Amino acid sequence: MMNQIMFFTNLFNKEKCKHNTYKLEADFSADPIWCNDCGENLDLEEFPLSENLKGELEEWIDDCGNWIDFDTDSLRGNGIEMETEYNKKRSTALWTSKKTIRYRLSDCFCSF
Repeated sequence: MMNQIMFFTNLFNKEKCKHNTYKLEADFSADPIWCNDCGENLDLEEFPLSENLKGELEEWIDDCGNWIDFDTDSLRGNGIEMETEYNKKRSTALWTSKKTIRYRLSDCFCSF
């Protein structure tokens, strides 16, 4: 019950949220920067990132889940290695994003 209350509280408070802290998290078909306070998915174009970094982040999103065979709902043969490599890219993107926008990005991995 408490989770439902928090969900609706966050849902209706998004308009009031100032989006002061961010997290970098990959999800299918979504920009990778989210408000750490209210959970809203934020527009990548609203951040002062270079076109090169935006491209890297978009490529990182496109690679999200490549280690999963969705037909069988299981890991691909080298899925663990693929996910490890993916998370290394995330670490690089996180560090570069933190340095570039000078805001706090919390540490998150790909969510499903």
